[in-house]
Amino acid sequence: MRGLFLFCFILSAAAAPAQEQPKVSFTRIIKPILETACVKCHGADRWHGGLRIDTKELAFESGDNGVSIVPGKPRSSSLYTTLVLASDNPRVMPPNGREAVSKEQIEYVRRWIEEGAEWPEGIELKRVDKIPFSVVGGILQQSCLQCHQSQKKEGGVRLDTREEALKGSAKGPVIVPYDGDASPLYRSLLSPGVHDKNPPRLLTEEDKQALREWINQGATWPEDIELSVPKPK
Repeated sequence: MRGLFLFCFILSAAAAPAQEQPKVSFTRIIKPILETACVKCHGADRWHGGLRIDTKELAFESGDNGVSIVPGKPRSSSLYTTLVLASDNPRVMPPNGREAVSKEQIEYVRRWIEEGAEWPEGIELKRVDKIPFSVVGGILQQSCLQCHQSQKKEGGVRLDTREEALKGSAKGPVIVPYDGDASPLYRSLLSPGVHDKNPPRLLTEEDKQALREWINQGATWPEDIELSVPKPK
């Protein structure tokens, strides 16, 4: 009887539907991706390839590479297909010479289109300069790694590698991509007393806002970059 109960339990567990992922948010995720990676060349000032992507109406039209967005069909949407081309392909987007869109961001674009490419009415995009990781990496090296790296993990947090930084600590993530204000990495810099014993060095208001915007833009961190504590001069 016990064996039959266990068998039925296993069957019911196997038949249970997998938990669905929440839909990709246009406002929180897709908008910053398009604003930092696409609008510079496909906005009101420049129409490369005959395509504008700064308004909903224009973004769903065709450019030189075909229809930009076909709801439900990412592989028929040039917005997606040009992102996954080989880096040496002349049609790859963003063009060579500009920072590539991360694999995670490409997957968000694919999912968003597959889910129907919902774009709330009234939202127009503007060009936003991307915060390069070279800037963020420099801030982390100068102001954070003294206490948050492999040899010293204050609060269980490491900020020297992409994997460790995104993993966070036992209390949860310290970086919430696309939400700087919800990220403890940024919030801790605003709270009096958090860094009283070991205040971050050289952190200006400009540095703090750069970290916040970098997180809001997706917290992209090149996979091959590992940070280290600067050697004393």
